[in-house]
This record gives sequence, C-alpha cells and structure tokens, in this order.
Amino acid sequence: MRATRATKVQSGRYAEVSLNSNLATIQIGTSRANKTTSTPKSDESTAEFPQSHVHAAVDRLESSTASKRASLTGRCGTAKSANAPVWPAEACYAAARCSECQLSAKFVALPPRDLNMPQLPSAAPQNRLLSIDALRGFDMFWIMGADGLVAALRKLSDWRPVTFAAEQLEHAKWHGFTFYDLIFPLFIYVVGVSIVLSLGNRRDETGDRRALYGRIVRRTLVLYALGVLFYGGLANPWSEIRWVGVLQRIAVCYFFGAIVFLNLRLRGQAVLLATLLIGYAALLAFVPVPGFAAGDYTPEGNLAGHVDRLLLPGRAWFRQWGWDPEGLLSTIPAIGTCLIGLLSGELLRNDRVSPQRKVLALALAGVAALVAGQVWGIWVPINKKMWTSSYALVAGGYSCLLLALFYQLIDIWQLRRWCMPFVVIGSNAIFIYIAAEIVPFDKIALRFVGGDIAAWLGPWAGVAAITVQLLLEFAILWWMYSKRIFIRI
Repeated sequence: MRATRATKVQSGRYAEVSLNSNLATIQIGTSRANKTTSTPKSDESTAEFPQSHVHAAVDRLESSTASKRASLTGRCGTAKSANAPVWPAEACYAAARCSECQLSAKFVALPPRDLNMPQLPSAAPQNRLLSIDALRGFDMFWIMGADGLVAALRKLSDWRPVTFAAEQLEHAKWHGFTFYDLIFPLFIYVVGVSIVLSLGNRRDETGDRRALYGRIVRRTLVLYALGVLFYGGLANPWSEIRWVGVLQRIAVCYFFGAIVFLNLRLRGQAVLLATLLIGYAALLAFVPVPGFAAGDYTPEGNLAGHVDRLLLPGRAWFRQWGWDPEGLLSTIPAIGTCLIGLLSGELLRNDRVSPQRKVLALALAGVAALVAGQVWGIWVPINKKMWTSSYALVAGGYSCLLLALFYQLIDIWQLRRWCMPFVVIGSNAIFIYIAAEIVPFDKIALRFVGGDIAAWLGPWAGVAAITVQLLLEFAILWWMYSKRIFIRI
C-alpha cells in the first residue's frame, strides 16, 4: 500500500506524509519538486515512523533551511506553547510552529481509519489508546457512585432489569461471581495493559535501566503509602492499621508486573502466569489449615484466610469476617491477573498484527479463559475473597472481552462520543478514587437536593442525591481534563 498527501505552506514550503507498507515517511522542504527524490536536499528533512505512530512523528523530525532552523517537537496532546503545539482531535494532521521564525507548517496524513491507527483527542495524554482510558473510566464509574444509584432505583421499582442490575452490583456472598466481582480485577488487568503501553519503548532500549527501576519502585511506594493513608493511616492504633488494601494490592501488582515486563518476553510471561495460578491453586488444595482438612474452601478453613489471621492480627476486618479480601496470599493470583493484562498489552502493541485481528485474538482469549475458569471452578470454587485461580481466569476472560469490545468501538470504528465521559473519568481514576474518600460528596450533594427539596421529591430523593453526587465528581474530573491536568503517580 502506498498513499501520499501533501499540503503547501508559507513561502513555498511543503509537508508531506507518504505511506508505504506499514511505514509513514514525512518530508518537509521548500520545493514540491524535491518530493520524489530518494535523497533529501539540504533544505529538506525526511523521517520514517510506523503508521500507528504517524501522529507523533514530528517529535523527532527537524526542518532546516538556508536561513532558518525550525525544530518541530509537538506531540499529540501536549500543552500549548510555541514549540510544543497541540494536535487536533481528529489526529489526521498536526500543526507545528517554529519558535524562531513563527512559520506555520501543517503535516497532513490520511484519516485514521485509513491509517489503522487510534485517534486521540487533544486533551488526552500522549501515546495512549483511548479505549484503555475509557475502559478504566467505565470501571471507576461504578465505584464512584453508580452502584449506589442503581441500589436507590431498586427501592423504587421491582422491574426485573433494575433488580437484576442491583443484584449484579453486589459482591457474591462467598462462592460465585457477579459483575461487581469484576470491578477490582478489571482495574488490575488495565494496569497490566498500561504497563506495556507506557514502558514498551523503554524495554526495547539498551543501556542502564537503573533509573527506570527507580521510577518503578518510587511509584510503587507512593501508591502503597496512599493506600495506607486511604484507610486512616497512622490515625489508627498500630494494630488497626490496614497494611493491605485496594491501592496496596494495585501497587504490588504494578511492581511485579513492571519488573516481569522488563525482563520476560511473551513466552516467559505466559509461563509465569500459569505457574502462579497453578501454584496458588495447589497451595489451597494441598496445604491444610490446623483443625481443617486440606482443600477446605470455607471462610474458616481456607489457607488464604489462615495466613492473614497469622500475619495481620488485630484488624476489624478479621474480627468481622476472619479474612481480608485483599490479603497476603491471595495477592499471588492477583499478580496473575496483572500478567493477563500484560499479555493483552503485548498484543495491542504488536504492529505486525492488524487491529481487527487483535480484537479477534482478545475475544478468543477471553472466551478460552472463561471456559477454563468455569471448568476449573468444578474443583476450585470461583471466589473473589480468596481470589482463587478459577476466579482469576473468569475475571481475566471478561476483561479481555471488554477490552476487545472497547477497542473495536473506539479505536477501530471511531465511535467515540458515547465513551468520552468514561475517558474523562479514566484519565484521573486514582485521583477520584481517593478524593471520593476524603471529600464528602454525598453530604455536599444534600446542600443542593436536601431539606424541603428532598421532602418534595419523596421516594426519589435518594436517586436525586446520588445523581448530584456523581455530577459533582464528574464536574471536577471534566475541569481537570479540559485543563490537561492528569494526576500521575
């Protein structure tokens, strides 16, 4: 395949993008006549980039003329400045401005559908697939209050779809699987995908990786510390501090996932995933808890809960349930969930596989994981509290299917209007998760729909309060997104 489009710019300069196979060649110069030459003239620069990265190609492309020198350093979604232009949402062209001569140039490529490349909005961080942010935001949407909205609607109606949705937005009592049991593993799965997309280029570079490992350790420690603070931090007695939790588990999974990604290729990752899941299943099946037989999966007799009671005493979680849902031993298969995300990210990053084949591979992998998890569940129950290996496969299967769906709709078919609220949420997911714990959005919402308004609304008062709460949270996220404020850890 070869396609070319060029645009003429000020003073006879031109910028051209030509596509040949899977490479995009960008040329800029002062004469259209030079565009067919194989060797650039002195006033012309040429660079080749994969088609999927053509929207960021001018990051490393430098133009020079006899009297002026222009460094074009724009990336899609960077902040506005003279030498770092923002590219339009369509991502089919990029405007660049020389900081010295203020000469405007425009780089024109074919539309994203023809390029088979994702389309990034101007406010999105660079080098991100929009479907990943949307999937992360879809996941966080239920945590930040949508589950409460469905529960409030259930109080008003016995309509079967509403009651079914409310039932799915509650965790299974012990064994079993509901949609709400997918929320946390889906987030860890997306963490694994994101590791590949953010560290992929750095892994391929040779040289000293100490700075990269330092960054991984730093991010892990910050995220873990935020998790401890999230549950009260040092305000609690030492024995009541929750050393394990949601953010702490995400931190641990990120750390091991990043280390694995930097040191193991695809086959090694798959072997390690199988080892973790099979090894954890063997521990639960063959290591007995004192007073119970081996392979006991009851709340009192399972090995994961026993390890938590031994090593994490004093917590109210144990006094109430006898285990911690984000405990120590069950973190092993949670890391396996992150590795499933790594494998999915490796697929998305592979330029040799067409986007449509990526969707097909994700869908087939998702179905295979679901079937394997359900079959394994005959012997090892599907259980979120223990994060059993069968549960990890079922959650991983659904996660792959959701990613396939989002990638197909958003990055291939370019159907994006519906997902922008999720993109806004997903771009600052950790921020809103912590903010919702610190800021009493529910009480603030009552300042708008409480008192006599609540009395007038009657049974709909709960729905109105939760709706306002969601709108307040979303308004903050929308403002941050519009101002290009992305809280990264």
